[in-house]
Amino acid sequence: MLKKNSILTNRQKEVLRYRRDGLAQWQVAQLLNVSESAISVVERAAKKNIRLAKKTLDAFYTMDARFFCTI
Repeated sequence: MLKKNSILTNRQKEVLRYRRDGLAQWQVAQLLNVSESAISVVERAAKKNIRLAKKTLDAFYTMDARFFCTI
């Protein structure tokens, strides 16, 4: 489940942190007691979410119109 105001799940963040720290997928899998293929799936989904968020921001910033938000 996605956390409010987050593009990544807690598991995706956890996996990406381990990978950033230099652990291989098989090492992360051992730490989290899951299969290496499960780590691969989580990592691919996280990267996809990040790519989509970047595309959305790029589209937003290239728009010529101004947006206003009232609360």
